Amino acid sequence: MGLSPKHYANRPKLDLEDLNQVLNANFNEPGDTATIDADKYALSTEELIAAGTEAGYTVEKSSENMLKFS
Repeated sequence: MGLSPKHYANRPKLDLEDLNQVLNANFNEPGDTATIDADKYALSTEELIAAGTEAGYTVEKSSENMLKFS
């Protein structure tokens, strides 16, 4: 029996529920931040920024694909 094919390309993109879990896990005290790779999400960068802003986060692009939530 051989190895199974590599599945990275077939993984589904993340959604807002996944983002919420990341943020809840990272925000425990004032001043905490979380940085995500927007390319891993099914939503556009603009949609992720809008969702974060609506929820009370400050969201800034730290590079082409990376978003910093604070």
